[in-house]
Amino acid sequence: MSILQRMNNMKLLCPNCHTHLNMESYICKNNHRFKTDDGILILLEDKFAQKLNSRLSRFSDIRKNKLGEYLKPQDYPLLPYGDAVSGNVEWRLRQIDLEIMLPLIKERKGQRVLEVGPYNGWLTHRMAELEMDVTAIDYFIDDLDGLKAKKYYREKWKSIQMDIRDLSIIDEKFDIIVLNRCLQFFEDPAEYFVSLKEKVTQNGMIILSGLQFFKNPQEKQKQLEKVKSDFRHEHNFDYMLVPIKGYLDFEDKQKLNLQNVNLHPYSKLIVNNLKSLIKPSLPRHYFGVYHHQ
Repeated sequence: MSILQRMNNMKLLCPNCHTHLNMESYICKNNHRFKTDDGILILLEDKFAQKLNSRLSRFSDIRKNKLGEYLKPQDYPLLPYGDAVSGNVEWRLRQIDLEIMLPLIKERKGQRVLEVGPYNGWLTHRMAELEMDVTAIDYFIDDLDGLKAKKYYREKWKSIQMDIRDLSIIDEKFDIIVLNRCLQFFEDPAEYFVSLKEKVTQNGMIILSGLQFFKNPQEKQKQLEKVKSDFRHEHNFDYMLVPIKGYLDFEDKQKLNLQNVNLHPYSKLIVNNLKSLIKPSLPRHYFGVYHHQ
């Protein structure tokens, strides 16, 4: 089945009026119309789309100027490995994520996956490589590190630009849901996790990668406020596209435990976790797995 056929078989709701979309025309019964852009379904509520679009182009330009195009088209299919990211700490963390995740998902060929916050598709293509039916959702759509970066990969998957805070417009359940190092970027991380549980099938699984819990988050809070202040001063608009918390603390950790999330310390980051015992302002690194019974 082609990606277009898989997309057309989805049940999606109009973000404006929450009626079902006609998946061939992308029009709801109240005549709200949606479109695709380079294979990405643009599924945004009208007012949110205006707000998002007015800032995304500026935000993408800033990121490109800051980061440069450090990845060439031939680099993407190798991610999270390859010479282009060799020695990069952030990419080493993503390699560790993949090493942990593969044993969890490799026997689930053909299952339906929802990935929240796919970044540039580095993990998405690895799951699609396993012949999983992957749907990736995000705010960002550019081809540097947004949804349009899918064009650099051989593997195919479904991509939707949407307000990822509102999963109700996806009238589907998934066998696996992956939150790719982004739980902290929600206003109430633990509450968002509850909304994820509503979208996972019986005996399904939710994977939370890159969880960094701060016992003493005050220093992190100050850093976040400085980043926001400096960005606004330099660029004259807000750093955050939507309200976020920006970090995880031990209260979030406790709430996730109460939601039956199995939190596992990263064994390859044991030194970092030991340092956090001495200095509580440093994070403790965990990987979360939830099995829906």
